[in-house]
Amino acid sequence: EPFFNLPKEKFLEGLEQNNSYTLIDVRNPEEYEHGHLPNALLIPFDNHDFIANMADHDHQGDTLFIVSQEQEDQKLV
Repeated sequence: EPFFNLPKEKFLEGLEQNNSYTLIDVRNPEEYEHGHLPNALLIPFDNHDFIANMADHDHQGDTLFIVSQEQEDQKLV
């Protein structure tokens, strides 16, 4: 399954076990500024250039983690 939700613990475990990953935060800029993970690239999903902006970043060969929402201290990716 190429896309799935991860609880915070599994997500952090995935980061520790993977040396080659790209972290994309697709929340809005206000949420991103409120707090984001180190090295996360902000590419808001609701931006009209979302697809073009995603294509501008080379993730080939990397595991791609996408932070999409925050719920009571648990980031879902």
